[in-house]
Amino acid sequence: MGGPVATGAATTPNDDHWIDPERVSVAICTKGRDETVARAVATVLVDPTEDVELILVDQNDDDRLVELLAPFAADRRLTHVRLDTPGAGRARNVALELATRPIVCFTDDDCTVPVGWARDMTELFVSRPLLGVVFCSVVDAVGARGDGFTPDFVIPNEAVFHRWNLGSRANRLGIGAGMAVRRLTALALGGFDPMMGPGSAFPSADDRELAVRALFRGSHVMLSPIPTVDHHGHRPDGDAARALS
Repeated sequence: MGGPVATGAATTPNDDHWIDPERVSVAICTKGRDETVARAVATVLVDPTEDVELILVDQNDDDRLVELLAPFAADRRLTHVRLDTPGAGRARNVALELATRPIVCFTDDDCTVPVGWARDMTELFVSRPLLGVVFCSVVDAVGARGDGFTPDFVIPNEAVFHRWNLGSRANRLGIGAGMAVRRLTALALGGFDPMMGPGSAFPSADDRELAVRALFRGSHVMLSPIPTVDHHGHRPDGDAARALS
């Protein structure tokens, strides 16, 4: 089983004793998509003054992204990682290992984020030492089409979960298209389950499953209505919808 091969500047991971919202980490995991990946990367890197490290974990078995990423070749904030094993959980774990900032923000390869999204997500952890996971609103950027759906999760009001109990429901948590984790907390939990998430044996819920384990271990999970991620990934009815469910 092959491991990741990264391109980009190597740095030393920090601890999370002091969180600086002006220094942020973002991870995007991708397989099977083309132009949407470049669009997602562009929205993360749109502000040239933002101190962001963007880790793109590429699980394609071809070089489809090489030309698309060419416009970002001179931007040292981008690290392009090739991973030859499938599964969103595995890809997210690679990003956790490579990240050098205390908070790692995740979005998807068919999403766009507003300017300062990672900074705003990271800032939610400041002065909240027990906070392990944050989900933000993810809205449908495609609109009604009648032939399927676009996964979204709209959060009307801020909420914080302190524990997991018999009355809890996983579908009340958010989705990984708009997610941030305290890096050391996630690593202490063993990371994301490699058997879960798109491309894995169980092709969904790698995001919520980590949040549930965090709650069991005493970490808090926040739902924040802002910032908001736009999701462009329309899913047709049929096998794709059933797999996601």
